[in-house]
Amino acid sequence: MKKLTCSLIIFIIFIQLSHGQESGNKVISTNLVGLSFFLLSRPVYNPDLSFEYLFHESLSGVLTVETGNFAEFTSGSLAAYSTSVDEHMTFKGWGITPEIRYYPQQGTREAPQGFSFGLYYKYLQLTQDYSGQSIYYFYINSGATAFKQKGTVSGPGIDMAYKAGLAKVHTEFLFGFTFAHASGFIFDDRAGAFKNDRLNTGVMTLRLEVRLGYQF
Repeated sequence: MKKLTCSLIIFIIFIQLSHGQESGNKVISTNLVGLSFFLLSRPVYNPDLSFEYLFHESLSGVLTVETGNFAEFTSGSLAAYSTSVDEHMTFKGWGITPEIRYYPQQGTREAPQGFSFGLYYKYLQLTQDYSGQSIYYFYINSGATAFKQKGTVSGPGIDMAYKAGLAKVHTEFLFGFTFAHASGFIFDDRAGAFKNDRLNTGVMTLRLEVRLGYQF
């Protein structure tokens, strides 16, 4: 994650030095209030840092890095045959998302403010952490079980956003979907017979964000 953050900072400095005479076409922002619905888990918040560069009057490029807990399941929601089993599973890690945004003509409001539509590709490197009771069909085996497994989630997505503010500080409201592919995670280690199975399937995530940004 430190390497990703350093890379983003270097990229911002390079853009700034290369276009020192231009102003108002760059935005740096962070996610203040954001909910991500991932793998049908309860919504979670992840801090991130985003840099946007307007390279055309209606087009911009965005690069976002993020870290945190991307999904969390608790209180028996994982149990296939019993809702009374105490279980807990999280997916924590980091991610990077490049994006292209289009700003349609909006009267006097100029990009990078106003409405925008984006196409992006999200890549997440996550660690799956599970703890709970071992389950085998209709029976709960004695003792607890726990495991950690690394995997990835990646895929394209679309979003719609509205950005407005006073002077250089603005607020952005964003809504989007990610059509991703998850691989490498353990499908069901609670039943010993399935401990070698790996999740290799498509997932869809929902993004709801309120962002605070600075335009320069």
